[in-house]
Amino acid sequence: MKIRSQLVLIEAGLSLALLLSVLFSIFLLSNYIRYEDVKIKTETVRNTAIRSRYYFLEMLVSVDPVQSIISDYESLEEQLSQDIAELIKGYSTRFAPDIRNDYQKIEDSWENIRELISTDDISSLLSIRNEANGDIESLLSMQARIQVLEQGENSFAERLEDTIEKIVSYENTFTFFARSIQSTLTTFSQIIDSYRINLLMYAIAIPVMMLLISIGGSTLFGTKLRKKLTVLNNALNSVIRGDFSVRVEMEGHDEFTDLGGSVNAFAKTLGDKLESFRLIMHDTGSALGTNPETAQIESTQQIESTLLNLAMREATANGAAIYKFGDDTQKLFLSVMEGEFRPPFAVSDLPDSLPEEDIQTLLKSQTIRIDDDTIIGKSAISGNPIMIRNIGAKDGIDWKRSEDNPLYLSSTIVIPLKVGSTVIGVLIVTSNISDNLFTDLEYTNLQSFAEIAAISLENIYKYSELLESVQLERDIGIAEEIQRNLLPQKMPKLNGASVAYLSRNMKGLHGDYFDIYPIGNGKVMLTICEIVGRGIATSLVMVMIRTLLRIAASPEADALSIIDKLNQDMTQQILTENFASIGIFLVDSDGRFTYSSAAHDSAVILRSATKGTEILRTEGIPLGIDKDAKFQQTVGKLSSKDLVFFHSDGIPESRDKNGNEFGIEKLLDIVKKQSESSPAQMIDAIRTELENFEQDTQQQDDQTAIIFRFEGKKMTGNAA
Repeated sequence: MKIRSQLVLIEAGLSLALLLSVLFSIFLLSNYIRYEDVKIKTETVRNTAIRSRYYFLEMLVSVDPVQSIISDYESLEEQLSQDIAELIKGYSTRFAPDIRNDYQKIEDSWENIRELISTDDISSLLSIRNEANGDIESLLSMQARIQVLEQGENSFAERLEDTIEKIVSYENTFTFFARSIQSTLTTFSQIIDSYRINLLMYAIAIPVMMLLISIGGSTLFGTKLRKKLTVLNNALNSVIRGDFSVRVEMEGHDEFTDLGGSVNAFAKTLGDKLESFRLIMHDTGSALGTNPETAQIESTQQIESTLLNLAMREATANGAAIYKFGDDTQKLFLSVMEGEFRPPFAVSDLPDSLPEEDIQTLLKSQTIRIDDDTIIGKSAISGNPIMIRNIGAKDGIDWKRSEDNPLYLSSTIVIPLKVGSTVIGVLIVTSNISDNLFTDLEYTNLQSFAEIAAISLENIYKYSELLESVQLERDIGIAEEIQRNLLPQKMPKLNGASVAYLSRNMKGLHGDYFDIYPIGNGKVMLTICEIVGRGIATSLVMVMIRTLLRIAASPEADALSIIDKLNQDMTQQILTENFASIGIFLVDSDGRFTYSSAAHDSAVILRSATKGTEILRTEGIPLGIDKDAKFQQTVGKLSSKDLVFFHSDGIPESRDKNGNEFGIEKLLDIVKKQSESSPAQMIDAIRTELENFEQDTQQQDDQTAIIFRFEGKKMTGNAA
């Protein structure tokens, strides 16, 4: 279930649980209110019974007409009957069986009282007042008057005595009735008090319990999500460190499972790409190690074949070919094909059955003009890749063929091989299986692959050109061109920083390489590398180091991870005897930096606030010697106007005509004196001092330096 659905379900469940708990609490409180209502009604019945009792006492002293007294009593009787009826039918008595019988006794007692005391009886009793002479007197007044007169025993006095006793007995009956109601009321009050405590406890406990359950459920769900995030984060960190074998295993069927699958696919894709690049370099190095006089053509074809096999693996194709320009730059010819390559253009005069070797011979005999209406020519002219995913479903293709045709083609990708803005050839991959159609991911991967393939082919082509040259000067010139193309042609545009460099080479090929490369998210990589040895092999190692550096450089990388990756690739894959020292300085837009080196001179920071120097020194052996070598890293932060300066050893080791060294102290002294100048002005001052120092001598080594000033504001950059 998707995370959003889980959240909605959890939210709905918690809301429902809380709603039910609130409703249940309201139900309990309403019961409590109903019990209080019954309690009030019971008190009302008791009060009415007491009023009835006092009314009988009032009958003894009342001089009101009998009809008025009877009417008032009937009202009390009707009120009491109504109150008792409502009490018996009360809601709460149904849930209190302990007092239900008491209320039934009250009702039965009241029925007995009504049978015992009727209005006719009361009327008959009070009518005795009419037998007295004169005005109507109360019963007690009449009794008192008779006693004062001492009339003695007579029938009227006896009847009066009986009447008073009868009314007093009625009053006693109501007194007993009120006491029984009071007893029931006391019992009921005790039950109400006990039940009230329980109701309040439940009314509070149930919402609190539901709240705790909600918090616990949310915490458990959050912990589950946090664990999945940790797994993904660890996997991505492993990929960043270069471990492409990592695999994410996720339980469930939510977005994290999909994301884990994407991370797995991403790691596998990067691993496959890096492996392809390593194989390209390995085969390039192996080809360059053969006898150039006897195996030049075979070596070039071997590298091209390797590239095609790697390309077929990148795109799960079963055919691939490279078309190159001949002497006529308007025509492309087939250089190498692998697998069951089928041409994405019209081919005429084909026999019914054609062996694979005959297909290759036929295609090599045909050239493609770039102005012809073919996708190969279009890609070569425009410099843009082309993919036709499903040839059978696309209209307007005159080379669409049926599946029984020996040149049947189901899907194809055409990628121009470009170095800079120059197209040196075209890479084509094909599929002749109807259900094997290329995907967008394969299309994207192949474009990245073609960039590296083009550089490798360009270098091997230029190397072949060098081997074919008779004049050594021409050989060196081509190699120098390769090196010049590797070095920055102009300064990158940096907002928030300024940078300048010094590059003084000895005549011919040299061994110093440097780079100033914005790698994204406002981060810049500064590099100086010194490769041991000179000549063609040094230049090719420089090509490989530059390629590996730019592959390893990313906004998430630090200097140490780049050096570790570079060392592993050089020792495991390049298979060369050349090794190199290197210093790498990475700085982001906030001034945070990392610095690491492999047997290279220390970098220096000149702090603008204190005018003091800070030496960045890390230990490490040269690259390419030991794949398990350990390197170190320095981490820090630049402040506004701070300078970063590092260099190759050719500057301090420079000698004058008397054999005196230029020295690191003199170099740093120049930087300090010029610290208020721009980096470009500081580089000019160093160049002038070196030229004056080396006057009447010959430069002994390549000399490289980089000066970088951080301006103290957000830094962005675009590559030159």
